[in-house]
Amino acid sequence: MLLNVPKLPEGNSEFQLEDRPNYFQLSGEDFQLVEPVRFDCHVWKSGREVIVRGGLQSAFRLTCSRCLEPFTFAVTTTVFADYRPRSRQVVEEALELEPAELDTRTYAHDEIDLRLLVRDHLSLELPMKPLCREDCAGLCPHCGVNLNTQRCSCVEQQVDPRLAILQQVKLRTRT
Repeated sequence: MLLNVPKLPEGNSEFQLEDRPNYFQLSGEDFQLVEPVRFDCHVWKSGREVIVRGGLQSAFRLTCSRCLEPFTFAVTTTVFADYRPRSRQVVEEALELEPAELDTRTYAHDEIDLRLLVRDHLSLELPMKPLCREDCAGLCPHCGVNLNTQRCSCVEQQVDPRLAILQQVKLRTRT
């Protein structure tokens, strides 16, 4: 997913890029990219500045944080970034970025590697607490049965033995 800036035509261009999941080196203990990554890319070039916009689609294999079952999580997101050539001068003083500059990236050697942009946006789409479905019942805390697939015979009203003494306390009511 490399763009050669001098070969890009001035103005608008459209590309459909697709690459295999392992190209992005994006996997971990609890997640793995399992479908090809498709990037419908709109590129606008003006001189040496390049603006990239587009839609990104793929899917992850995640583990539900409640029931521990694996599930597929589809990702569809919008990607955007502005690219400018990397300056050859080293600026030693700290510069404050304007809000419009937060999406500005740099490139060197007349090539823009879109893999980094795509990988960053895919990473941001990973949920902090993955759920196979919103109403996932999870596991029984006593016997470990997956409550989405079967019922357990555990008593639901078990009281913590450390707090059992509180059941004997009678509350006074004002009359």
